[in-house]
Amino acid sequence: MKPKIEGGPEDEIADLVGSTQLIDTQDITFSEIIRLIGKLTTPSGQLDQRDANNAENERLITEAIQKLRTFGDNDNAELLEKFMADVVTVDKLDNHLSVADNYQAFRVKTGQDSLGAYAKTWAIDQKILLKVYQNYHVGDKVINYLDELKSSNDYLKSDWYQNPENAMGGLPALRYKNDLENDLLNYLFVTKSIYGEF
Repeated sequence: MKPKIEGGPEDEIADLVGSTQLIDTQDITFSEIIRLIGKLTTPSGQLDQRDANNAENERLITEAIQKLRTFGDNDNAELLEKFMADVVTVDKLDNHLSVADNYQAFRVKTGQDSLGAYAKTWAIDQKILLKVYQNYHVGDKVINYLDELKSSNDYLKSDWYQNPENAMGGLPALRYKNDLENDLLNYLFVTKSIYGEF
């Protein structure tokens, strides 16, 4: 909103000058945070070291991410912080992509890395896990391709089996499959909520 200029014509308005602040009632959106991140970079996608406003922009980004956390969106706040630390502030933006597209590429890669780590932890086939992931919808109580995934395991190599409590006792293979199924549903829910489709 712009104030009217006293003594000027009714429709003449002046621009407000001064630093930008996020007020408590302002909605924090992904696009607003991405816009602020874009202000940190040059058109070639590099961090603009010459811009004196970058310290203020970084403060606004940090504040906006903190507000996401305040409103209960911890996962996206953490992902945006990781994007800032791993990509933006170390000049790893692809200059052929917009900041939003760089973020989406980062989100997909981070999600795929998470899937790979999960497959390794449970010693299951990553390709089948990806198929399970792609066919899962947030809130599903049934996991498609679960039997195929369970049969792809090499549980003796899993982190689960390396735990002495799990390796001892009867029927470790059966307990492994039950624990995998219980853990997988939660993992899919959280991961799909954060990373979406890839």
